[in-house]
Amino acid sequence: MLNKIRNIVNNLEFNENKIYLLDHIDESNGFLLNGNSVWFISKNIFDVKDKNIQTQYLTLRTNLFITGISETSHFNPDYYNVIMLKDYSESELLDIFVSLCRIFVEKKNELTFEQYFEILIDLFQIEAKEKTLNQLGLFGELVFIKFIYDNEGIDLSPFWHIKNMYDKHDFNLPSLSLEVKTTLKSELIFQIKHFQLFNEQDIIVVLVRVYESGNGVSLEELVSFFLNNKPFNQNLKFVFSLNVILSKVKTLAMSKNKYILSHLNFYSNKDLATINHVPTHITSLTYLFDFNGQKELNYKELINKITI
Repeated sequence: MLNKIRNIVNNLEFNENKIYLLDHIDESNGFLLNGNSVWFISKNIFDVKDKNIQTQYLTLRTNLFITGISETSHFNPDYYNVIMLKDYSESELLDIFVSLCRIFVEKKNELTFEQYFEILIDLFQIEAKEKTLNQLGLFGELVFIKFIYDNEGIDLSPFWHIKNMYDKHDFNLPSLSLEVKTTLKSELIFQIKHFQLFNEQDIIVVLVRVYESGNGVSLEELVSFFLNNKPFNQNLKFVFSLNVILSKVKTLAMSKNKYILSHLNFYSNKDLATINHVPTHITSLTYLFDFNGQKELNYKELINKITI
């Protein structure tokens, strides 16, 4: 889409005050260009009331009357709900924005336009906060989801980063949380955040050990598996999050590295040795923790705890 934008903008007759057609998906949905802003429009068939919400990257305008779209017969003057990507020059964000809007159109009967906008806000906050991913940690979380589903038929994807990738814990189930740590090393020494792990919550630490192998699976392949298989591809928030991830990892060399799961270890935070007293004026504490010799949960105990 960026090439089409450049062709329009570089035309001598380009007027930043006009609205130009970029692409139409169907008779009710498509993409427009207005100045530096790319608009995703969807006909307001459910009579959503007027709203105007601004974030760093996005603007939501509902029930907006649009007319005078240049060089198109696809969209008649009418009321539309619009999400505006403020600056198309953020090419990585543009690709993600277009991809997710197309997915929304495919699944628009499953969530409202406003719900979709809220999901976009979360995902674009991820982009603003961090341009690179902890790919190995992400691989460990996803391979754990697949392992549990393959062996127990339990789908943990609805509980994975419920709000966004910066949730306090990786999985938030109704009665407990799961925190996943992943390593290529054989030793069980991991960096932990003290107050994240040692608090009043019931938390299970999942240690994932993997090794690199040409016979394994890459992060890109693992994400593609989830996007193409039920029940995972029925979970819209999961699908949107994975599409953001996929768009990023394709540009990173490590995305092609292949891994095999070798070991899983499970620990309840209540069973771990800890610092008995942390002075109240210390509000953040991070250190290396050796899980060797700590009381473990066996696999059956883990499954009993996470069975909903």
